[in-house]
Amino acid sequence: MRGKTRRWIRYSVLPAFLTVFSPPTAILIWYTNVVHHGSLLALGDEFVRAGIIGTVARVWRPVFFGSRTAWMMIAIYAAVELAMMKLLPGRKWSGPVTPRGNIPVYKANGPPAFAITLALYLVGSLVLGLFPASIIYDHFGELLGALNIFSLVFCLFLYA
Repeated sequence: MRGKTRRWIRYSVLPAFLTVFSPPTAILIWYTNVVHHGSLLALGDEFVRAGIIGTVARVWRPVFFGSRTAWMMIAIYAAVELAMMKLLPGRKWSGPVTPRGNIPVYKANGPPAFAITLALYLVGSLVLGLFPASIIYDHFGELLGALNIFSLVFCLFLYA
């Protein structure tokens, strides 16, 4: 019975804990760095004044669903990376066998895709002026919110 309990905790309780508490923790870390300049004591004072639930709700409210800009950034990034994954050359690489017996085949083109991603970002912001170079910093909280929502919806869709 002891092994069954340990397995249940390892494969059910801990993943559920991480799934529930990682998104609010990520947002709180961002908020602490932006608003309180990294001071955990200031965040603690805010928890004492407004309560944990009240503080988390107030911090999450403006960024929870992301913003139009954050969603556009994610969509453009995903489209560019998907295009590079398909179009860039690379050596075929076999992944590990899945539980169903499939062997995924990958294309080893990560370093050139990374270099091209950085080049596109720099050219788009510094040369062409399509967006400010600080766009990720300026919208980081909204990006965290949008990515949390995206991952939640993706997981619900994947495991439904």
